[in-house]
Amino acid sequence: MKNFYSKPKNRAFISAVFTSLVGVSLALLGNWNPIQSHFFFKIVFFVIISIVNICHIVYCAALDSKDSLIIDMLQKQIKTYQNALSRIIQICKYNADGINECIHNLYTTGKIDFTIWNYKKACYNVCNNLFAFLVELTNNRDIEVTYVKLNEEKDGEICLFAYSNKNNQKPGMLNVPRYYNDPSGKIYYDSQRFIENNSETRVLFGSEEINNMFYRTSEEKQKYPLKYNQFISIPVFCGDSKMIGLLQVAFFEKCSIASDKEVLKELADQLVFPYANLFLLLHKIHKINIEMNRRIQSRG
Repeated sequence: MKNFYSKPKNRAFISAVFTSLVGVSLALLGNWNPIQSHFFFKIVFFVIISIVNICHIVYCAALDSKDSLIIDMLQKQIKTYQNALSRIIQICKYNADGINECIHNLYTTGKIDFTIWNYKKACYNVCNNLFAFLVELTNNRDIEVTYVKLNEEKDGEICLFAYSNKNNQKPGMLNVPRYYNDPSGKIYYDSQRFIENNSETRVLFGSEEINNMFYRTSEEKQKYPLKYNQFISIPVFCGDSKMIGLLQVAFFEKCSIASDKEVLKELADQLVFPYANLFLLLHKIHKINIEMNRRIQSRG
C-alpha cells in the first residue's frame, strides 16, 4: 500500500476518483430537498465519501511534503497524524449518529428535535478536535481556534460562533453580532475577509506582520496587546460565491507550527483546510433541519 501511494501518478488518480465520487454524491442530493427519494441513503453516502476523501487528503499531505523540516516533524509526530485521522472520523461519526437519530425521531414523533443534533455544539466539537490536534502537533497549548459565522438572515452580519483554547476562556466577542462592513470604520481582520469574499487560505507570520494587518484602536492596543506569533484564516464557502464562515487559528507568543511563512501556508492547506470543509458540511445539515422543520410546521 505504501509503495502504491509513493507514486505521484497513483495518488493523483485516487484523488481524481474521490473528487468525482464527492461530485456524484452532491449531484445525487440535488438541491438537498429532504423529501426526495432515498434522501437518507444519499446523505450517508455523501458523509462516508467525504470522510474517506478527507483521510486521503491528510495521508497524501504527509507523503507530498518536500521540506526536510516538515519531513522530520512528520516522522516524529506520526502518531499525531494517526490521531488527526481518528479525530476527523470521530467528528463525522458524531454528526452522522446525530442525523440518524434525528431521522428516526422524526419517523416516530413527526417532529424534529433540535436537542438531538445541535449546530452550535457540532461547531464546538470541530473547534475542540482541531485544537487538540494542533496541541499534539506543536506540543504547546498556547493556541486558539475560532469560527466566525455569517448570519444569513441579516445582510452583512457576522458573529464569533464557536471557539476552543487552552483555558476554555470565553472570547470577548463571542456571540456578539456585528456588521463586517461597520459604518464606524472598525474593520477587523475577520470582517475584512468577509468583505473581500475571497476563498484563499491566508497566513500571517510573525508579530510584526500580524500587528500591521489587525485593526485595533489605540485604547485596544494599550489594554489588549496582541501576542500572536502565527495566524491562519480559511474561509468557508457555500458554492463558488457565498462565504458563510471563517475558520481562524492563532498561535500565541512562542508557540509555532512552522519555520517560515511558506511552510505555514503549506501546513494550513494540508492540515487545517479539511476542518473548514467540515464546517460547510455542518452548515448544510443545519439548513436541512431548518427546512424540514418549516415544512412540518406548515402542514400543521
